[in-house]
Amino acid sequence: MRVDDEGYRLQYLKVQGNSRGVSLARKAQRRAPAIDRFALWVSTSRTVDGLWVGSTESKPQPGLRRVEAALGLIKDHDPLNYARTINNLERIWVRLIPNALAHYDPLLSACVIDERLVLPETTALERIASTIVHESTHARLERWGINYDDERVRSRIEAICLRRELKFVGKLAHCEQLQEQISRTLEWCVGDDDYFSNPRFQQRHDQGDDETASGHLRVTSIGLPFHWSALAAKRRFVISFDLSFWPHADGRLTPCYVGSQWQTGSQRQPACAAPRESQLTLPMQALQVNRATSLFELSEPARA
Repeated sequence: MRVDDEGYRLQYLKVQGNSRGVSLARKAQRRAPAIDRFALWVSTSRTVDGLWVGSTESKPQPGLRRVEAALGLIKDHDPLNYARTINNLERIWVRLIPNALAHYDPLLSACVIDERLVLPETTALERIASTIVHESTHARLERWGINYDDERVRSRIEAICLRRELKFVGKLAHCEQLQEQISRTLEWCVGDDDYFSNPRFQQRHDQGDDETASGHLRVTSIGLPFHWSALAAKRRFVISFDLSFWPHADGRLTPCYVGSQWQTGSQRQPACAAPRESQLTLPMQALQVNRATSLFELSEPARA
């Protein structure tokens, strides 16, 4: 098994709580941000033993299949950890994460995994499975009232999750290299409390935004300048589906098409055609782009 040392450590450069940039010391919001709820709504998903598994990727969804296979690995080799994963998580969500390879989002009760970790065939299923075990341990600790808000306890929280991960990997065959990697990460984690301080988190947070905006955002058929797409990444919204817009006189652009959620590709309207009323009224909120500010915005749908 090949394991990238630097890539593995990046798994722990995480921003717990609201992963979209609020202060880590701030009390968590009770509801996930609207932009995350919108992204969930347009994600492809399926249910595994009551656990929602979803992805923002387009067909044929290889990420979903790999996560399902990783869950099967946990179920076959560590039934206790599998039960804890099912009980403590509501979702496993594969999407683009600007500043980590994985993190636990308490607002969504979700293990969120970067698609750049899941999709490559060079990433072993054992590593994906151990990542799920790690993040589900965060979820379990969160339920016990042990959360990431206090920077003084973050290294200890990570150590607990790493030990649980190490114990799981020890039950798998031919995973000596992965075990060694987790052990080294555990030693580093225990010896570097400053790494988990708020200023260091913010620094990595900003660096991850810049890297994602500069080259990792997947946008298809959007018809917008790339700098708008980059700013969308700053707002933690990743577009990975076909999307075209209807221009309004006041400079706003309303989405006319998002994959099969609104209409099929064969029925797709040209950019100059006005969208149907049903396309402007979503279950949550309508995504718009403000040309004056070049930022994606969410606005409540019009009510009759």
